[in-house]
Amino acid sequence: MSKFKYLLGLTLLMSLVLIPVTSQAVSMQDLLNQIAKLTAELNFYRRGSITPVVPACTFVHDLSLGDGEEGDGLSKEVSALQKVLIKGGYLNIKNPTGWFGKMTQVAVKKWQGANIPSVPATGAIGENDRNFLCGSITPVEPPVVGKAPWINTVYHINESLMYRIEGERLENSKVYFDGSSVDTAHVSSRMINFWPPNNIGNGTYPVYVKNSYGKSNTVYLTIGNNSGITINSVSGPNSLSVGQTGTWKVSATAPAGTNLTYSVDWGERISYPAVATAVKSAISQTSTFTHSYSQAGTYTIKFKVSAPNTSCPPCPVGMFCATCVAVDNSAQTSLTVVVGGDNNADISSSRILNSNGFINGRKQIDEHSYAYISDVILADIDNDGFKEGLATYTSCGASCGKSIWAFKLLGGRVLFVELSDSMVAGAAQNINSVSSSDGLVIVVETDHTRGKRTLKYKVTLAGSVLNAEKISQVINIPPEQIVI
Repeated sequence: MSKFKYLLGLTLLMSLVLIPVTSQAVSMQDLLNQIAKLTAELNFYRRGSITPVVPACTFVHDLSLGDGEEGDGLSKEVSALQKVLIKGGYLNIKNPTGWFGKMTQVAVKKWQGANIPSVPATGAIGENDRNFLCGSITPVEPPVVGKAPWINTVYHINESLMYRIEGERLENSKVYFDGSSVDTAHVSSRMINFWPPNNIGNGTYPVYVKNSYGKSNTVYLTIGNNSGITINSVSGPNSLSVGQTGTWKVSATAPAGTNLTYSVDWGERISYPAVATAVKSAISQTSTFTHSYSQAGTYTIKFKVSAPNTSCPPCPVGMFCATCVAVDNSAQTSLTVVVGGDNNADISSSRILNSNGFINGRKQIDEHSYAYISDVILADIDNDGFKEGLATYTSCGASCGKSIWAFKLLGGRVLFVELSDSMVAGAAQNINSVSSSDGLVIVVETDHTRGKRTLKYKVTLAGSVLNAEKISQVINIPPEQIVI
């Protein structure tokens, strides 16, 4: 039978070669392609094979940022992809590295835009890209027991800042969002909850998981604010004592008729959902949240205002699910609060005089210069309910200069900032007085050649940085100094 097939194939081959080629027939290149295909099949038949030849494709996995790391088994596939990108002029490196880094991600986006313009350029290789690379001969395999994990769907959990992955063989998995691993919770064989990185911007991001079975397929999650939601402001304390209750207010704007949901992640993996509220007109509305912390530490509080979102439908049992895109219509922002110990205690003169390298208010700067702190005043200069410090800072080298510094106790550290333009130098100038009133610092200085000037400052805390902004300056020139 095998011999008969061989003779039959040889006869067909010869008949094709003898067919005259005309302008109405196939081209010479088509004819050569047919001969090559028949020759390959005849070679298999000679070895007793009865299976037709199916070309193998190198690209069988989704590939994205971070792939090719040691142990994931994707380095050869990434190298093959890089060869394509290098040859096409999309990736400017000499040889493949096997690592899917930022340069490769940018090159893939360029390649996608040039070759598959009908599909969004994500910078990651998915089903459509593999089909193009392989000439549409590579089927996407449905999940098979014992193989890599599989994601059926990714969606935003309503009234929460978390997202959820549902799929198969997800146990002990790490979740990768845009190529970087993220925090997870409630990991099981069929479900994982995870948090995207802080302050993630609008866009489409690849999501996949990895565990001992391997790497899963990639699902693209679109996070966007297509509903016109805007967070106008967030106000609240930057520091609290352990057990002290803080109050935060979130002001947001949305189009008329939008149903809004307010959510807060307190940084303890505790989320607080507010009741969804219908916005009757496109004006700002405010929601208030309170919270206290039982342990000291620095916490990042994330606020989110959401509108109804489009989530991926669950995948029917036993069915293959194509890549799904979930759209999260929301606006997000965050701030930091420091909790615990003496983080929010009133600062003391002793703490100021023995901080930042000073001992009893004095510090040697180098062999020829020194600095010292004096005339400490304690007052609530930023209206946060705790006392801060104001002091004269004197620095002496060849000559001496004086300026006013503000001090604040935060996280066990003494923060300080110089009040700009408050420096005086020489016998002709002097700091006359320093005081605090209505949340402002007032510095009065005397210049014996120009008169008296009054400076006002606003001292604020931004994260862990103390800032001082000069908001006004008034100079009073004595009448005898006025030149007409």
